[in-house]
Amino acid sequence: MKEYNLTDRQKQLLTIIIESIKEGKDIEPLMPSITFQDSQIIGIDHKFDRTLIGDLEALCEEDLLSATYNSGGDKTYTVKQSAHDVVANNFRGDTPKVFLSHIHEEAPLALVLNDWIEKAFPDQINVFVSSDEKDIPAGEKWLDKIDGALGESQAFIILCSPYSISRPWINFETGCAWVKKVPVIAICHSGQSISSLPRPLSDFQDLAIGDREFIDKLLSSLAHHLGLGKIHPIDKASMMAEISNSLEKSISALSKAAQSSIPENAQKAIPPLLAALSDDYSTVRVEAVKALGKIGGPGILQALSDATKDKSPGVRAAAIEAIEKIHANSNE
Repeated sequence: MKEYNLTDRQKQLLTIIIESIKEGKDIEPLMPSITFQDSQIIGIDHKFDRTLIGDLEALCEEDLLSATYNSGGDKTYTVKQSAHDVVANNFRGDTPKVFLSHIHEEAPLALVLNDWIEKAFPDQINVFVSSDEKDIPAGEKWLDKIDGALGESQAFIILCSPYSISRPWINFETGCAWVKKVPVIAICHSGQSISSLPRPLSDFQDLAIGDREFIDKLLSSLAHHLGLGKIHPIDKASMMAEISNSLEKSISALSKAAQSSIPENAQKAIPPLLAALSDDYSTVRVEAVKALGKIGGPGILQALSDATKDKSPGVRAAAIEAIEKIHANSNE
């Protein structure tokens, strides 16, 4: 079979075109639409790189598309049978890569999402997580591996909490995704609402872990953006249970930071703990209450007082216990 000289971006473009045709979308002849903000093919709900025209021409040079002009003088493209064949036979080994951006304290959540995403798309996707030893083995140059993963990734997932969105590395990696013009999925958790996300995070596709349809939306978005096949059935209840447990671990990490002997670190950790009091998961709210109870202070006492009115009995009990502990410590 002929060897095709295509970049990863061009392979992804061709795969999306073929998958759209298989879905019954009336997209032929292909008509690119180029604006200052994005590049699209009419009929395909996907934003491509600004090099779309160049990539379509490259596919023509490889005899996978043919080009012609319509009656209006616009250049259009038709998909050849060879394109269907090469996608069906040759691209299966070119696993799409997803970069999962997170801060150190939220590594447990990142690893859980990594595991379940790869279970949903067995042998179809490779998720890069910097805190995963299989992605950066001991002895590897950390920055070099991250730089390589940023360049190769065809989609980004960014974990957004009140603590993470102000961190430099999250903003740096978000900027890389912005420059690459690849799909970005921002996942809000631990009290971070979609409506309060700053730009450019608010410009991307935003999901909230507390949304009952979170898993379906996440997996279907990845399948769409990366041109993946069928989503493998997974145990969604187990996935959500692991997510909840990982969020508790993240709150515990914030609690340690808030009690740090370094004043700057302690002050930065308190606001996200307060924000976590409004998280959708009661277990996360309980952990936040316990953490705040160890810190104390007038502003925290007011927040804990409000938590005694929480809809969850467990949160209310934890808040009362935390307030009693603060008062007891202040009388010592």
